[in-house]
Amino acid sequence: VSANFIGNRMIEMDVASANLLTVSPGMIYDEPLEVAQKGAGQTTITAGAGVTLLAAGGALKLRVQNSVCKIAKVGTDTYRVWGDLVV
Repeated sequence: VSANFIGNRMIEMDVASANLLTVSPGMIYDEPLEVAQKGAGQTTITAGAGVTLLAAGGALKLRVQNSVCKIAKVGTDTYRVWGDLVV
């Protein structure tokens, strides 16, 4: 939700199987959001309709359990994703 991009926030994905975190369009706040893969299931960051995700080499999957990444708004419905990620 948009409020997740206010201040220092972390979402912990505590899931045993593969899972998705979708970045929705229309976010209005600008602070980076941290995402941690707490559970064993690999977390993939996905783009909602009309959203562009910018990540080095297209890497949008958290690498292993306890990996962390950040997502920051860089333009209207455009977000940069970086951290402990793989393709």
